Amino acid sequence: TEQRHLALRSEAADLRLRTAIENINESFVLWDSTQRLIMCNSKYQQDNGLSDRDVMPGTARAALEER
Repeated sequence: TEQRHLALRSEAADLRLRTAIENINESFVLWDSTQRLIMCNSKYQQDNGLSDRDVMPGTARAALEER
């Protein structure tokens, strides 16, 4: 169906975006307008000593900066 096709295209686009961000050699982090985490790459995670659990989307910026 068309809906399934659009979902597959969306998943593919998301994967391409995440792969591109992960391949950046510098730390990358994206916050929303309320200062909650949208996404980051492993370089940001490593540079800040954060676990996978620490960098769940929606985590408050202040909570990460306190670590």
